[in-house]
Amino acid sequence: MRTAGETVVVADVGNTRIKLAVVGIGITATRLPEVALRQDLLSHEFRPANLQQWLDRAAAGTTLVLVASVHDRAAVGLEAAIAEVAATGHRTIRQHRIAREHLPIAVEVDEPSRVG
Repeated sequence: MRTAGETVVVADVGNTRIKLAVVGIGITATRLPEVALRQDLLSHEFRPANLQQWLDRAAAGTTLVLVASVHDRAAVGLEAAIAEVAATGHRTIRQHRIAREHLPIAVEVDEPSRVG
């Protein structure tokens, strides 16, 4: 998916894995976006170089990374890696953390903060 010339990347940060994907164009009110160029990384082995290599293949231009997580420490590590790749790679990468407040879904459980 491209918004204003950006490639949109989604990141699902879990307890053991970080799942990355480029969201393809074609989103409408009745059609979900296509997911392309997926990559799964182990959270405990993740390094900024892993992200750099994948982004070079998947989203070489201006990029928006949307981060959703149930594991805050791993998400903070990914966000730091995104900032490092942007700074050292001299490229524009914006990032935004997506939380349940951003989604129009009612979460009716005892601990909504634990829902990814």
